[in-house]
Amino acid sequence: SVIVKNFVDHPEEEGTTIGTTLVLRAVSSLMSALMIAGIVGTLVFKVNYLSLCGMIAGSMTDPPALAFANSMTNSEATNVGYASVYPLTMLLRILSGQVLAILLLA
Repeated sequence: SVIVKNFVDHPEEEGTTIGTTLVLRAVSSLMSALMIAGIVGTLVFKVNYLSLCGMIAGSMTDPPALAFANSMTNSEATNVGYASVYPLTMLLRILSGQVLAILLLA
């Protein structure tokens, strides 16, 4: 990205513009991914709302999000959704880190 390249080329030009821009980009990419997952899960795959909450929490490996989803209901659907996605997410995190290290060090 141009912003990161400018920051790397001119590190003495510290300012809040670069940080603010990067944070806003990160937040917008996270929110758009969550919205797409929610819309596709609900409309295309017809997943229950509570299961979808658990699946989104599991995809982010976020136990506080699971606790929040569990506090909304007495159903076990959130736990089932979390448990169905969490192992795959952890496996992909480990593998993507190793692949990234191999690509960057090669």
